[in-house]
Amino acid sequence: MKLQLLLAANPLNANPAVGLFLVAPILFLCSAVALVGSMILISRLSGWSLLARRFRATEPWTGELWSWQSARFRGWCGYNNCLRVGANPQSLSLSVIMPSAFSTRRCRFPGTRLM
Repeated sequence: MKLQLLLAANPLNANPAVGLFLVAPILFLCSAVALVGSMILISRLSGWSLLARRFRATEPWTGELWSWQSARFRGWCGYNNCLRVGANPQSLSLSVIMPSAFSTRRCRFPGTRLM
């Protein structure tokens, strides 16, 4: 009897939309954290973060640029159709197209290191 009174007094039972408005932001936040965490984890496991630390691009790219390219790192981690690849006689540039760009830094490889 007391349980029925408690359930009847609960506002979530009276209006299910209230429960949706309470749960939806929590689900959105959890999925956003999981997405960002997985992007950071992939960046670290693939070796991109090590490359970006050593060959960090500091200035904007000037030269030919191709978007929506693919590459494979360490034989198993594929960046499929999400890369921008730039090339000029002095260097090669790699960057990731949004939304993954905030978890990976742009890389610029000098031409002397590519030979």
